[in-house]
Amino acid sequence: MRPPFLGARPASTAHRSVGDAIALLLVVVGVTCVSVYGFDDDETVHAIAGTALLAILTLKVAVVRRGLGLGRALPLLGISVFTLLAVTWATSARAFLS
Repeated sequence: MRPPFLGARPASTAHRSVGDAIALLLVVVGVTCVSVYGFDDDETVHAIAGTALLAILTLKVAVVRRGLGLGRALPLLGISVFTLLAVTWATSARAFLS
């Protein structure tokens, strides 16, 4: 017998809650970065990756919540969100790691 917290409904609720928290955190960090640092020429890749990340994340949430008929694209959208988050982090961490 499986514990109740491993059921489909609690897992779905936990996944959505964590996703909402991450999305909110990304938006807050993005707005803070743009308001403090603006768009520097040196960090063009970072700015493009961050903007694309927020756009793809918004599309992914819209597909999941509104059921736009693009359910088959969810794995690609998820991989894109992960990749763009990694690129955004790597381009901002470069100055701190070197």
